[in-house]
Amino acid sequence: MHQDRVDAYNDDVDDLQDELDDYNRDAADHDARDDAWRARCGGVLFDNPREWARQYCVGNAASTSFCEAFD
Repeated sequence: MHQDRVDAYNDDVDDLQDELDDYNRDAADHDARDDAWRARCGGVLFDNPREWARQYCVGNAASTSFCEAFD
């Protein structure tokens, strides 16, 4: 009887460890994608959005409400 409870407990611990491993893999994947996005797009956009807006808000785009917010 005691051994059955120990085995059931160990099975539960194994299941929880599997869930934690899945969570950590998903979190690491999300962080890697976020880092890649920030490396590709974040520097200019987050550090100096007005420079970014000046570069892309030209011509017809300049009259959009998004671009007008940077005037």
